[in-house]
Amino acid sequence: MLSKTVSGATFIEAGAEEAIVPALWGQDTFIEKAGGSEVIGQMWAFLDKKGRPCCLIPEATALFQERCKELLGRQTERMLFYVARCYRYERPQAGRYREFLQLGFEYLCADPQRANACSQEIVTGFLDSFGLRYKVDSTARRGLSYYLNGVGFEMRCSELGAQQQIAGGGAYREGAGFGIGAERLLLAMAAQGLVVDLDKVTWMTLGDGHLAEYRDPDNCVRLPAGSSIPQMMLDGELGAALLGEDMPKDPRVRTLVPDAQVAAKDWFAREGVVPINHMFVVHADISKNRPDVVRELYRMIVESRSLAEGIPAAFPPIGLEANRKGLQLAIDWALDQKIIPRRLSVDELFDDVTGSLG
Repeated sequence: MLSKTVSGATFIEAGAEEAIVPALWGQDTFIEKAGGSEVIGQMWAFLDKKGRPCCLIPEATALFQERCKELLGRQTERMLFYVARCYRYERPQAGRYREFLQLGFEYLCADPQRANACSQEIVTGFLDSFGLRYKVDSTARRGLSYYLNGVGFEMRCSELGAQQQIAGGGAYREGAGFGIGAERLLLAMAAQGLVVDLDKVTWMTLGDGHLAEYRDPDNCVRLPAGSSIPQMMLDGELGAALLGEDMPKDPRVRTLVPDAQVAAKDWFAREGVVPINHMFVVHADISKNRPDVVRELYRMIVESRSLAEGIPAAFPPIGLEANRKGLQLAIDWALDQKIIPRRLSVDELFDDVTGSLG
């Protein structure tokens, strides 16, 4: 699944702001802006309690066109991106559903051709960031009537068969933009081997699980004592490895992320979270019977942290609430990889004593 933050990263770097798109809107907007196109016949349309014609939005560009003056305000141009659920009453098929997720970008300005060129540059950069192979048609006949001369651009992946389009856009009177179907994008990535099915990955590790009751997932293998993961990778026994200071000094070895430090800083800037690797744990009996010991341990950790030198700027903060989002990410990722059998809540990890420490 594409996360909201990931999908918005390229747009933000281009200077776009996020727009929140409503799911419910008046039919008149789409009839006026997209009249004559197939989307009108595919709207989920109905009357509200006051008899006004409403619909679930079939696409989003028409909303930005209608509200262009309000969105611009005193600005002469503005870039916006959105992640919206859209709805069309059409025959479901591979990658085309009656409810779908659309990633979109709109460049509102007085120069549609300049906005169109910028939009194409941004969408190609976005698709390139996934390593996707695709073809560009810069003179595609678009199905939405608001595009100037009925012409726009499309990105297509041949692996999708008859329904090859993964992105499309073009210039309109108020500017230009594009939309990307998230489901179709994921299908294209899977067809090109860019999506990893974690259930089909065999993980090999050394040591034990640090807890007697823990049981490894079915796709995890414990290596014999004395095994060398770096050497196994060099020998071709492993396709990749998570390594630190023991990464081999060998020209054949490449990091998956070319500049990991820069990527980490970018991720932190977007998320405001440092993933948690280890936690200080106390036994429930100690917390219940000697809460004073637990509080003293916490005080010592906080004090030693304040006296430490050279702590990275992106470093986990102190306290439960400050780390809640990071803890939830750790829970979600652990569940995805079947490290834990069910989804835990963050509060389950703490009792009254440990949860009130900071």
